[in-house]
Parts: sequence; structure tokens; C-alpha cells
Amino acid sequence: MILFNVAYGRAGGGLRAMAEAYESILSNSSTTVYGFRVGSKGSTKQSGLRFIPSSGHFNPVGCLLALFYLFQLRPDVVICHCTRSLSLFFLPCRLLGIPTVGVTHNDKLQRFTKADYMIAFSSVLESKLLDLGFARERIRILPNPVSSSIGDVSKKRFSDRSDVTSLRLGFLARLEARKGAHLAIETLSCLEGRSIDSHLLLGGEGEEKVSLLEQVSSLRLEERVDLLGWVNDPDTFFSEIDLFLVPSNYESFGLTIVEAFARRVPVITSRFYCFADNFFTDRVNCVLAADCSAESFAEAVQWCVENPDQVEAITNRAESDFYEHFAAHKVAEKLHGFFKEIVETTRQ
Repeated sequence: MILFNVAYGRAGGGLRAMAEAYESILSNSSTTVYGFRVGSKGSTKQSGLRFIPSSGHFNPVGCLLALFYLFQLRPDVVICHCTRSLSLFFLPCRLLGIPTVGVTHNDKLQRFTKADYMIAFSSVLESKLLDLGFARERIRILPNPVSSSIGDVSKKRFSDRSDVTSLRLGFLARLEARKGAHLAIETLSCLEGRSIDSHLLLGGEGEEKVSLLEQVSSLRLEERVDLLGWVNDPDTFFSEIDLFLVPSNYESFGLTIVEAFARRVPVITSRFYCFADNFFTDRVNCVLAADCSAESFAEAVQWCVENPDQVEAITNRAESDFYEHFAAHKVAEKLHGFFKEIVETTRQ
């Protein structure tokens, strides 16, 4: 089976990371993957990548090159991680009878209706696709893959924590309003009112850094909040915290939640936009705050402190769910199954 995996060259962040993840997990003895960075003028040492120069998704040169590679390699499926890449490959694929698969990375789905099949990572996005007239049998709900080669970090059981030890909370995200770093800081003040000694390790960089420093100072939390900046070693970060806070009001998937699952760190999260009910369940593999407020997160933290054995059971289930649903090799198996089904249907 030959797959084209395409992302528009200017695409960055999580979208580009997931496009690269697909390339790394899908190649095997029976599948060849060609990665395209449409519009990129850069180069890469990664085997199998092709770069198509293009200043826009209707650039004639880019379209001709795309058509050339399609005719030359005749892939079985073209995977598009953004609507621009779908726009570029849409007509050539239709001409050659090659099915296209769109991958959702946000809720901007209108232009994806041109795709033959779709991969969504939550039932929320599936519902949006159905509302746009997409056939249910052409949609698969699959999570983003996460590397299963997580460092072997020694973690104490949450239930073994000493009552006299300060509770170490963690936050890891871009420092922007929708991620809720200010709520994580405010949670410390709420916990103080509940007589729970706590400390916050806050990782990330972004536009809110200055205002967060001012918030820490105004709340007199300088001794209890560590702003770590960009975290290059997530294994160490997760090994140093007892609970991981995700007070975000917008996430496209919630990748850090899965990373915490893999490292046996209990997660307290809000029901953010596009919350993946299919994979994250309150009091099963995570703890869900009543709403996205500091007081609700403090209440959830207190519940964890008072119910360590239940938290340990949640952590066990989270680790199990990681290897069952999110580990890269598991996602790869499901993706291969979906693509083979598409190929068989196309050849009928």
C-alpha cells in the first residue's frame, strides 16, 4: 500500500507534529509513506519526503508537480492534514480515482466536505461532519498518536504520598488566555483557603507570561509558583508533580492529558471545547472539574487528596487506556485497517 501524507508547508504547531507522527508510525514492510510539505521551500533528511514549491494552494506549478507525483507513484490513499492540501490534491485525485482522507485538527470542517473520508478525534467533530452532510460510514473516530517510547520514569504511587508533603501541581501549555494558566495559579489561593499546602510547577512560554508574573506577585505566591519556561524534558517535569492540571477552555484534542496518562500522573481537567468524551471519562481515567474555575479545580484537588485510593485506580486505568488507545502502534493498527478498508472499497 502506498500513502501520500500531506500538510501545507506553512502549517506548524500540533498540525505539523501530527503530520510527521503519521509518517513515522505508518511506514512498515507492507506500506510506503511519502510525506509532502506543500508550499515548503525547505529540505529534509527524512527519507521519503517530497517538497512541492507553491505560493498558494491553487499555484499552477504546485498542481502540476502534485499531478506528476500522483501519476508517477499512484498512491492508494492521499491523507490531507489541512484544507489547503486537500484543495491542491482534490482534482488530481478525482481524475485518477484516488481516495482522499481528511484529518481534523480543529473544528473548521466546511472545506473538508470535499474529502472522500474523514478522521475525527472526538464525537463532537463527528457530529459537526454529520451536520455538514458527511456520511457516518466514511468517518472514523481515532485519537492522535503519542509515542509509546515514553521514558521509564520512576513514579511514586499517589496513594503513597505523605500527608505532610506539599502537594505539587503541574501545568504545561502555551501561556495564552484560553489555556488557563491564570486559573492554575488562582487554584493555589483557593487551596490555601482549604488548608491544603500546594506548589505549582508552571511550564510554557507565551504572550501571558508577564501578566502571570504580575498575578503571582499580587497573590503573594512567589515562593509557591515556579515558572519553568519552555519544558524540553517532559519526563522530568511529570516525575516532579503529583497532579496535572488542564484548566483550558479550548483544546483541539488535549495531547498533554495523554502524555500524563502514559507517565501515571493523575489528571484534573475541564470539559474544554471539543472534549473527547470517547476517551476522557470523569472518575474513570481522569478527574473532571465541575466547571472551568479556580474554585472547581481546588475542589477537585481536595477530592483527590481525600480519596487517594480512588485516584490510584483512576491512574491505573489511565495508564491502561494509553496503551490500549493512544500509543502510536495502536493508532497505527487502526489507521492501517481504515486505509485498507478504503482501498478495498475503491477497487470494488
